[in-house]
Amino acid sequence: GSLASAVDRTYGAVLSWPRPSLEVVDLESPGAEVDELANDSAGFAACIRVRDSDYLRWHWLEDPRTPWRIRAVWGDAGVLRGIAVSGARGEGRDREGVIADLLARDAEALRALVSDAWALLTEDGCHRVRCAYRDPRPWARITMLRSGFRRAGAGGPGVACGPLSPRAGEVVSRLESWYLTTGDADI
Repeated sequence: GSLASAVDRTYGAVLSWPRPSLEVVDLESPGAEVDELANDSAGFAACIRVRDSDYLRWHWLEDPRTPWRIRAVWGDAGVLRGIAVSGARGEGRDREGVIADLLARDAEALRALVSDAWALLTEDGCHRVRCAYRDPRPWARITMLRSGFRRAGAGGPGVACGPLSPRAGEVVSRLESWYLTTGDADI
């Protein structure tokens, strides 16, 4: 376990060099800027959960089981470029970091957010960092690889999608239409 953890950390450090230059800061109180990012996310994917300020407070900040941390990248004129929600579970060798939710406008913000989360979680004693993330934008997969994350393989979470109503159309039946994170299911 310790050897595998060391190999994973080395792999991540090599691939994510140089570290992203964007500043990532704590987002203490999600507000209108998160709502704007969530509203704009409808353009990121045809099928996406609304990750607005109410959702972040309810799903993450008010979770009594895990102390989640929301970090943010800001852009010009106070525009929120992205958010990441992360936390740690377990103790000792079983301590695992989770990047539970992500929403970023661009590859540079995504890379800064996941690199920051990885660094904070490993500093917190996590031996692994897990991130379930499905983003239909073509740059997302490359950005995650460039940030030191590897695909979990065929043993990853299963996803089934389909319309609950004929009005939904065929788009919901195609996995490539979906934007998904750990926060979209109880994995």
